[in-house]
Amino acid sequence: MKVIRITDGLGNQMFQYAFALALQKMTGEEVYLDRTWFPEYGGKLRNAVRRVYGLDVFQLSINEYVTAETSHDIIYGEGLMGKLNEFLHLRPGLLREGKHPLGLPELGGYVGKNKVFRGFFQQASYAEFAREDLLVEFRIDDAVLDAPNLDMLAQIRAAGECAVAVHVRRGDYVNAATQSVFGLCSADYYARAARIVADKVGKTPHLFVFSDDPEWVRNDFRSDFPLTAVDINSPDTGHLDINLMRHCHHAITANSTFSWWGAWLIPHDDAVVVSPEKWFASSGRAEGLQPSRWILA
Repeated sequence: MKVIRITDGLGNQMFQYAFALALQKMTGEEVYLDRTWFPEYGGKLRNAVRRVYGLDVFQLSINEYVTAETSHDIIYGEGLMGKLNEFLHLRPGLLREGKHPLGLPELGGYVGKNKVFRGFFQQASYAEFAREDLLVEFRIDDAVLDAPNLDMLAQIRAAGECAVAVHVRRGDYVNAATQSVFGLCSADYYARAARIVADKVGKTPHLFVFSDDPEWVRNDFRSDFPLTAVDINSPDTGHLDINLMRHCHHAITANSTFSWWGAWLIPHDDAVVVSPEKWFASSGRAEGLQPSRWILA
């Protein structure tokens, strides 16, 4: 049995699911999800930002879940040996990202092995490997959308190839501790990115701006191009923002896994995606995260 632990916000959960799907395709064996990190499934509330399990809004092909007890038995083993391993703090069934070879080529080596996999798995290679499946599984049907989302979707579709999804991540990024790790994308970045899209497309872009701080967007975000602030969804319905973003023709991302998915799910082969070259405040680029076809600015 292979189990992927799902944690944190929706963007991170989607990366963990992409890894699960890549693992299943590489091994040809069934993979299970462990969602017991979340308070609604028995997990602890770990910080002030309450995270909820969000993947159940999608029609996933991997939809079998394990209990915390099952993960525990895989990690330590069962019976007397399991008790001894736990006493000695040995975890033979646990594979952690960064400590074990979990690159795409190595995944086939786990055929026939019972393991629990933990990590963020923020590598484009996993998603690219399973792209055709993910484009279908992470799709939201128009039939489930409410009136405001249908209206915004109509505006995006009317803009056609000029529609550009712009994501502005603020929220916890404004916090001094978080900002020291990630930093905030500057106004200059968004201006340069919009100009890059305009030059590449050869038409005046219409910016559809998504943010966890829509009031800041309305009051402080400036652009030389037509702009629509998208403020119809709450933090609990972030998947609906991702759905609207993927219906745009092009995208400008923040240094955020949430906007990464909104941009990556755009199905157009000629999509222009601009992403920040400096993903982290201190260490800079996020190696392997941004697809080679994206433009880093």
